[in-house]
Amino acid sequence: MKENNRLKEIIKILNKHNFINDKSPKNIRIIFEELGPTFIKIGQILSNRNDFLSEEYRNEFKKLLDSATPIPYSNIINTLETEYEDYKSIFKLIDEKPLGSASIAQTHHAILSSGEEVAIKIVRNGIRDTVSLDLKLLKKIIRQFHLDKLISSVTDIDKLVNDLMTTMMEEMDLLTEAKHIDRFSSLNQDINYIKTIKVYHEYTTTNVLVMEYIDGDNIDKLTILKDKGYDIDEIAQKLANNYIKQAIGDGFYHADPHASNIKIKDGKIVYLDFGMMGTLSLTSQKQLEKCIEYILNDNYREIANIVCMMNTNNEEVDFMTLCNNIRNVLEKNKATSIQSIDVKTFINDMYELLNNSHIVLPNDITMLARGILVIAGLLEEICPNISLVTVFKNYYLSNINEYINSEKLKKSIVSTYFNANSLINIPNEMLSTLKSINNDEMTFNVKVKNSDKLNDSTSTFTHQFIIAITNSSLLIGLAILVNNTNLSSMLISIYFILSFICTIYFLPVIYGDNGTSAGMLKAQRCKGFI
Repeated sequence: MKENNRLKEIIKILNKHNFINDKSPKNIRIIFEELGPTFIKIGQILSNRNDFLSEEYRNEFKKLLDSATPIPYSNIINTLETEYEDYKSIFKLIDEKPLGSASIAQTHHAILSSGEEVAIKIVRNGIRDTVSLDLKLLKKIIRQFHLDKLISSVTDIDKLVNDLMTTMMEEMDLLTEAKHIDRFSSLNQDINYIKTIKVYHEYTTTNVLVMEYIDGDNIDKLTILKDKGYDIDEIAQKLANNYIKQAIGDGFYHADPHASNIKIKDGKIVYLDFGMMGTLSLTSQKQLEKCIEYILNDNYREIANIVCMMNTNNEEVDFMTLCNNIRNVLEKNKATSIQSIDVKTFINDMYELLNNSHIVLPNDITMLARGILVIAGLLEEICPNISLVTVFKNYYLSNINEYINSEKLKKSIVSTYFNANSLINIPNEMLSTLKSINNDEMTFNVKVKNSDKLNDSTSTFTHQFIIAITNSSLLIGLAILVNNTNLSSMLISIYFILSFICTIYFLPVIYGDNGTSAGMLKAQRCKGFI
């Protein structure tokens, strides 16, 4: 009954906005706003999914970031009363005006009874049931209205919706977010320009997260930051360095690093909102590290090999075409200095290439690409001079140096590592060739010199070997007969004479000169005999 009522409500809103005839980005964004929190959150998540949506849809969906209707303060109090026996004994003061209101939860400033300032994040009442129901109905609506035509032709719609469900359900569990904060803090505790947030676990529940209050300035408030004496270039450089370290080094990174989620406080960068975090598998980490190396070295063939290994689509890939397309993307940026390469354009080009090749990347890779696109956009906004590609390159080079230092290699070995490029490339070229053969990219025509002579020599050796074995068997048989006292001496004598004759006959063949015509003729005669 509840499902039918919600479906009728959704269809009514779709008809109200003439959705069948108007699937424009603006109209869909307006529909999402009216459909409520679930669809607003979906739009926010998809706003940076280059692998799913075209740029015009993504730009329109970005407007949904500030579309959540605030939760009434009375509902906030009701939630606190449900979660705690006596919330007033915990919180001395709770500001009625929210610090921020999102589609999943709302945050308020508060003061603990101990006097500490905290931020309280409260999940919207009934949001889990609403999201679960809406996503179930969304699958039906997508099929009915052919919404799959709006996105990538190789996208699995059910998988997309299931991924959205997983992401949103995780974000609605504030105990999970508390764990994310703890893990992030552990991984970044030694970064002196990163401030991590304290979680008050004794007051945190599935529906309420109590954490340290941060009153710094948003990272995009450039005028305010400059007035306080901050160097924007330094901030941007450190932000870029840390984000690449999170993504590639840690394999655990902030998946939604837009300006509202990053503040500057007391000379340090502070990340907020850890509901949506990205995690890279160890395999994906290694593949990405190698991919960065190959991109920096213009090794399009190895990039293609890695992309094929990552591909989760069962459709056959034209490896040669993929190599050529990747080479075209790399050559497009060759004329540009590395500092001037636009990461957003490069990733968009790669996504277009992958879609055309019917290649689907794993979800952890696409989520990372989304995060990189968001951070790239933020860096472009606050400091266009910062090159994320240069940061990638420096990270790669620093990893090489760290490896060398950890192995405590001698200076001579270090010198060899950097200068003997030809030797280093031999294993890589061999591996690349084997992969090319495996992908049916390379075939061989083999021509053997003096093949007739080789065949004759092989044939001669084979026959001589067989003759030797046969003669040995005769001699062994004779020895056995001699030791057998039950056999007549006449039979043994006959066998001895035959063995002697065969031995005399075979000896010239066995020891014949393989290089002479006589030896070859003897071998030919033995063929008939054998």
